[in-house]
Amino acid sequence: MKDLTISENIIAVLDDVSKKLGIAVDWTSENIMPYLKDVSDRIVRLELTTSAIWLILATVLMLGMALIGIHIYKAYKTENAESIFTEKIGCRDTVAINFGAIITLIAAGITTLICFSIMMVQINDIVCCYVLPERVVVDYISSYL
Repeated sequence: MKDLTISENIIAVLDDVSKKLGIAVDWTSENIMPYLKDVSDRIVRLELTTSAIWLILATVLMLGMALIGIHIYKAYKTENAESIFTEKIGCRDTVAINFGAIITLIAAGITTLICFSIMMVQINDIVCCYVLPERVVVDYISSYL
């Protein structure tokens, strides 16, 4: 009796997943394996697509932060940095300008590290999708249990 309940729970979870992916499944049919294959392929494609999007976004953000950091560092290290900042900003308080440049460089560095870690996680997910697609499917379905 307990096996029947677990089977019903698994079918309910798979039915919920298939509805989320836009598949109508008749669980009473005897030929259910093609449906399960289709659902698992869609789960793997979903993981690949979301990982690729996150990877692209993290790469763009990391490159942007690196360019901002390089630009501020170069402007800060020039001999006439005070005059450059005074012309662009219009204030003479160099302590606030130096503090702002340092805070911006620290924020760019932290953002770059966060983006790098996101990229590593997404690369790991993409590799798992190609090497062990069953693991991706099990992880996705187990989040609904």
